[in-house]
Formats: sequence, C-alpha cells, structure tokens
Amino acid sequence: MSKQISIYLILLLTLAAISFFLTSNIIDQEVSSQDNLDLEIFQAKDINLNLNFFESNLKMNLKSSMLNGLANSSTLKVYKPKIYITDSEINVEIYSDSAELNYKSNEFIIPDSLSFKGEYQEREFYGNADKLIIDFSKNTFYLSENFIVTFDGREYSGKNIFLDLNKKTLINSEKINIKDL
Repeated sequence: MSKQISIYLILLLTLAAISFFLTSNIIDQEVSSQDNLDLEIFQAKDINLNLNFFESNLKMNLKSSMLNGLANSSTLKVYKPKIYITDSEINVEIYSDSAELNYKSNEFIIPDSLSFKGEYQEREFYGNADKLIIDFSKNTFYLSENFIVTFDGREYSGKNIFLDLNKKTLINSEKINIKDL
C-alpha cells in the first residue's frame, strides 16, 4: 500500500510540474507577443507626401526613399528626404540624409546637416545648414548652427535663424554676417 501511495504521490507531483511548466510557457508567449506589438513597424518605400502650412499659401512636398516608425510612436523617420517648398515668390529644394516627421507636434525636423537651393524672386540661391525645424502649426522655420546661403552675389551666414513664414519676416537670429563675393 505504501508503494501505491508513493507512486500516486510521484504521479501527482509530475502532473503538477507539467501543468506549472505549461502555464509558465503560455505566459511567456503572451508577454513576448505583447513586446512584438510594441515593436510593430510602419514602413513605406518611395513615398511622395504633400504637406501644407496652416493659414499660408506655402506648399511643401516631401519625397523619400523610405519612411518608417514604431506603432506607438508619433514620429516617422524619413530617409534621404527631398523637400520642395513653393509659393508665388520662392522655390526651395532641401536635401538631407535623414529627417523626422512628428505628427503629434506638427513638426518636420532635419537633425543633421542639410543642403538647399532655390529661387527667390527669380534669382538663384544655394547653401547649407546644420539643423532645420519646420513647425506647421506656427508657420515657423528654424535653422540652427552654421547656416550659410549664397544669394545675389553675397554670402550670408548666421546662427539660430528663426523665420515667420506667414509674414515672411525674420523673428530672431545670432551672428549674422554678410560677405560680398
């Protein structure tokens, strides 16, 4: 009889161990599938987006080789963007290696160096800068460190250039230099 109790006890412990193993395995699968949900990625290749400024006649077109972002993020990463900004007086093409489109704050950010070229009142200009932030809600354009533009026989350089796109005026700047070429 003690042999039978020992066998039943071993079987009971084995059954408990198997059920514990199975439930812990199911819980691990649920947690890993939850982690995968957080890492879902939206991705689009060869995109062409038209973006507009509020209360402004400026139009922006964004072309990119790839756009992606995490499912729970408000930021989309843009690779090799080409940005075209136009209105009746100005046409600008901006090039960079990467950018971010934050659709929660309505901002387009180029965190690294960029180059640009275009026309203003039918006169050509070109240049480069270290960082660009375009705020679609406020219609502002911000260029940080090392902004250089060549226009109409002169080279303009400065830091922290802040423009109001509605009024087409300079709001703030630092260390503006003008050099004849």
